[in-house]
Amino acid sequence: MSKKEEWDSKFLGKLKDSSKIILAKDNTTIRYPIEVISNGPDNLPENALRYLTSFSDDLESLGYIDDVDLSEENRFNYLSEFLEGHYIMFKIKSKRNDEERTFYNAFDIEIVRRESTENNDFLGIPFIKTLPGNTQEILSKLFNNEYLSGNIAISKETDDYPSFVLIGEYNNKGSDNQQFEKLFAFGPVEGIHHSEEFGFKFITDKQNTFYKEIQIADLGEYYLSKDRVMFITWAKDDAIRNSLKLKGKTINMQSNKPKIEDINETEFLNVFQEVALSKKLSYKPSNLNNFHTAMKTQSFVILAGMSGTGKSKIVQCYHEALNKFANKTSKNSGTKKGKLLFVPVRPFWQDDSDLLGYLDSSQGIYRSGESGLVDFIKEANENLDECYIVCLDEMNLAKVEHYFSQFLSVLEREIKDRQINLYNDKLNGRIYNQNDYPSILTLSENLFFVGTVNIDESTHQFSDKVLDRANIITLDLCPFKEVRDSISSHLVNKDKKEKDKKENEEESDNKEPLRTYIKLKSMKREHNNDVLNSDEVDLLWKFNLEMQKVNAQLGVGYRIVEQIENYIANLPNSEYLDRNDAIDLQITQRILTKLRGSQGQLGSLIGKFEGEKYIEGSLYDLLNEYSSLSEFKLAKLKLESLAKELVEYGHTI
Repeated sequence: MSKKEEWDSKFLGKLKDSSKIILAKDNTTIRYPIEVISNGPDNLPENALRYLTSFSDDLESLGYIDDVDLSEENRFNYLSEFLEGHYIMFKIKSKRNDEERTFYNAFDIEIVRRESTENNDFLGIPFIKTLPGNTQEILSKLFNNEYLSGNIAISKETDDYPSFVLIGEYNNKGSDNQQFEKLFAFGPVEGIHHSEEFGFKFITDKQNTFYKEIQIADLGEYYLSKDRVMFITWAKDDAIRNSLKLKGKTINMQSNKPKIEDINETEFLNVFQEVALSKKLSYKPSNLNNFHTAMKTQSFVILAGMSGTGKSKIVQCYHEALNKFANKTSKNSGTKKGKLLFVPVRPFWQDDSDLLGYLDSSQGIYRSGESGLVDFIKEANENLDECYIVCLDEMNLAKVEHYFSQFLSVLEREIKDRQINLYNDKLNGRIYNQNDYPSILTLSENLFFVGTVNIDESTHQFSDKVLDRANIITLDLCPFKEVRDSISSHLVNKDKKEKDKKENEEESDNKEPLRTYIKLKSMKREHNNDVLNSDEVDLLWKFNLEMQKVNAQLGVGYRIVEQIENYIANLPNSEYLDRNDAIDLQITQRILTKLRGSQGQLGSLIGKFEGEKYIEGSLYDLLNEYSSLSEFKLAKLKLESLAKELVEYGHTI
């Protein structure tokens, strides 16, 4: 079976070597090699640049005519002359055949006449087309790091960004073929984020952002693609970047209006709440925000709390809310897109074969586990735009470190390295069903893991290997009257919402539903490890020092710091969970859960009770020292709870 891949970036190229031109496709067309003369994305293979080709029949609608009645030599010469006077703008696709050979071809081709005989190298710069009255609006969006809708044929990789953005101003009667009247540069750009739903966002330092009109006569050699990319020389790129810093105008267009991604996320959280209420479940909005933030940062989420708080149900509600929200613009809104797999954990599970299955060496066959997890992971790999959520129900009935060991090791790795082994790859070729169950299975980025736990005499404690990787969320039990009032209010408003929904569906153009993982990714926020402020970093470091004083194996590793930062960066713009509460939650969920030991070990850290009076420990003192960051209500309550455990049991549980 052939495998195909396409790159979204637009490239600039020219004929590479006229001696390599050959006939192809039963002599009906000519294949020619292309030399790429512009920058490309980091994920483009070296062989794509080395062996890139295209075909003459792709040029026939662009002014070239291949006269098949001419001799082979004349056909080649005519094509060579045509290409030597032009540059080619194109995208690249690859195809791997059954013999595992990969071919790279240009497609979506544009032809432009060469403006110079010099052999320059070029950079692709985003080009925004606008009308005179809209230029300030575009600059304002860029300054406020807002999304620009529409596709731009540049790399979508976060670290692969241009030096600046160009804005071409056309007159009101402009057509696609008309020359722009004015050209502006905006920058410098320090990052990029792409959303399938919203478009591109160019990240800048607002304190050092400038714009400048560029004289078209000074632009030099350039080529403009229909896909909103302008190719300029490297020398001109340097000149514009430097002139922005030295002669550019500063911008002060601070906008207080909510960003589209914040509005989008608020709408989703409302849907999440409505789905829960429709099932007669009432969660505190802060719990829903907390769970959603932990999920979208792709941490391993563990749900704790007393029986009846809805630990399993919140996962089901989240799954249904994603589907409902992703399909809200479609008449087929009942279509289920994302998938959910509940895996009831068994007390007798000893290793990952109980979860994944095992190799039956006597029969030469891989037998998948009854959980269905392997097939679920395979399906996730085949549907990368959908969310696939695995819920390990009552996961601590067996030792998580045993049956989930491979997953714990790989979940924190880069996506391309998240692979688990079903069996030894040296056995490839000897397993009857290896096409269905290959030796190595990739855990794709659209795959999420959640666990639910109860704490009693029948369950196991978590090791540090689990705690270092998990957000342990304890769900609150809402006051009963509040639950009843919320459900009653939902039922009263339900009929009106159903009527509005029906009217909206009648007006809908029945768009293809947005896929669930695309929708969830649009809510994620990229950052450059600069989210935590110095006080927050100092607090985490001092927590680490205090914990290591009592036990060298305790502490706050840098992995936890990075995960806390990712959580803070991805907080929804919501009244129910602000930054102060979030740092309190993260210390409670990520750090205090690691405090396990005896009175002798932990007493000075946690504090102690003398009768009914709580005597604060060193960690409580730290929270008071950094009270400007948060009131730390949850963390302080957790410390008091741990101190009570020391009194009652002599150790924490």
